[in-house]
Amino acid sequence: MLFATLLHRTSPLAVGQMESAMWLWSEERFLQSSPHPKKRRFSFDVPLPAKVEDTEVAQRRSPECEKVVMAHTVPMLAGQPMVIGWYVAMAGALKAKDEERVWKLFEPALSVPIRLRLCLDEDTCQLAGLFFNELMFAGSSASGADSFWIFSEKVAKLTRAAKALADQVSTPKFREAIGQYRLTFKREPLTDNLIKALKGLSTFVVDKPCGTAYRLMEVFCPELREPTLLMRICQLCQGRPVSTGACANIFDCLRVFRLTGGCIKEDAYTVSKVTGQEKNTPALVHELFKNQDVIEFILHEAELAPNKGVAR
Repeated sequence: MLFATLLHRTSPLAVGQMESAMWLWSEERFLQSSPHPKKRRFSFDVPLPAKVEDTEVAQRRSPECEKVVMAHTVPMLAGQPMVIGWYVAMAGALKAKDEERVWKLFEPALSVPIRLRLCLDEDTCQLAGLFFNELMFAGSSASGADSFWIFSEKVAKLTRAAKALADQVSTPKFREAIGQYRLTFKREPLTDNLIKALKGLSTFVVDKPCGTAYRLMEVFCPELREPTLLMRICQLCQGRPVSTGACANIFDCLRVFRLTGGCIKEDAYTVSKVTGQEKNTPALVHELFKNQDVIEFILHEAELAPNKGVAR
């Protein structure tokens, strides 16, 4: 099966991505694929981008044959949650000895499209992942296409973006620097506010402990996938002595508040609630800043923040 050639992943995964990926292979998704029972099937029409590090990885059987043979496994550039989700679903079907479901799952694995890319530089790899996410917007939570944090992580690794951020250029200059990549977010061109948000998040998305805290948090707080609130939190953290540590602490607290009922799902986190709105609404983050040392100690002792022992 072609899925067996795509075992190596190249980027971290969020819990929310895996949960959404599992739904893509669920019986509910299968029933929704068509109103006609005989036409129902699992499908995967978006090509999975895979990195070719060696031209010997893909070899043609003969000059007359268009089929490609994989010499060994190749790293995936995106789509890892969907493939892992398929393996989990198939394992469950085999364990349950559900032959009908096994064949349902086996069918897309036989024909899943894979697009091999000879990636000569890091930009090509990051762009392949970004474009895949945009193409998979219908399954956005699984691909990460609806998360501005994940989008910002990939953009920050692009050569021109990284240089512009290091040089601390203005917003217009930053837009010019990344203009040639023709990036979109949720299939829409980048606005000035999104450009500002990309700059605001740049310090934090490259910090591993901060990224881990975000991924643990966003599955319980999906409203934190949007750019505005993320940008405001990061802006307020920038003035702290260890800004990435302060940001990770905020994410840990927002997750714990949601888990313990301090902020129920129906009462979503908003910009005014979390970061304040002038003098009318006090900012939650300022209260967390004042008690950061105590909060970090409690979260660490309760084993709710595994990265607190890591220097930030």
